[in-house]
Amino acid sequence: RTILRVRGDPVAAMAELNDHLCAELDGRTFVSLFLGLIDPRARELRWVSAGHGSIRVDTAGTATALTSTGPALGVVDGAAYGMKGPIPLALGDAVVLYTDGLHEAQNRAGEMYGEDERLIPSIKARAARHRDARALLDGVLDDLYGHVGDAPVADDVTCVVLRVLDGA
Repeated sequence: RTILRVRGDPVAAMAELNDHLCAELDGRTFVSLFLGLIDPRARELRWVSAGHGSIRVDTAGTATALTSTGPALGVVDGAAYGMKGPIPLALGDAVVLYTDGLHEAQNRAGEMYGEDERLIPSIKARAARHRDARALLDGVLDDLYGHVGDAPVADDVTCVVLRVLDGA
């Protein structure tokens, strides 16, 4: 946040943070980061993403990947990042940000939960059924832990759901 405040430019801030982390991290560690800029009046989203998983699901159930605009932070010194968007955010749309620990979680048989196999279909199904962001999140996590069962989860599982609601 400090770099972003000083730079004022999300793309430059991401590049500077990456260079700092490349100098500080041990080469085995990296950071994925999604920096979203929402214009509530225009209902638009722009973003800079350093290897972070995210999608937008509209009210028709169409999922749009919010693709990465550069590598994960701390991996490639001097990496360039870009800005994507804007994309419209209509009433009822959901934006879901998640770490790879969610879709890479495995059950006792060694089967990954999977991004295309389970995560995206779970998000789409729940976005259609639940207007509430919390219900969507809880449903996705219930689905994940139903798949994983009592197997230990090896990586962090982080998921954030944003939902476009009527201002009235």
